[in-house]
Amino acid sequence: MFFFQPFVEPDQFLHNLFLPRAYAVILPLVAGVIVLTFIGEFKIKGKTLP
Repeated sequence: MFFFQPFVEPDQFLHNLFLPRAYAVILPLVAGVIVLTFIGEFKIKGKTLP
C-alpha cells in the first residue's frame, strides 16, 4: 500500500495515513544512533581488563 503513495495526488486520503517525508530520514537516523549506542555500550562493558 505504501508503495503507491508517490503516485497518488497529495490531497487524497491515502496521504493522511503516513507521516511527513521528513520523518523518513529522521526516524531511521535516530533509531540507528540508539541501536549503535547500545551495541557500543555492551561491547565496552564486555571487555575485561588485563
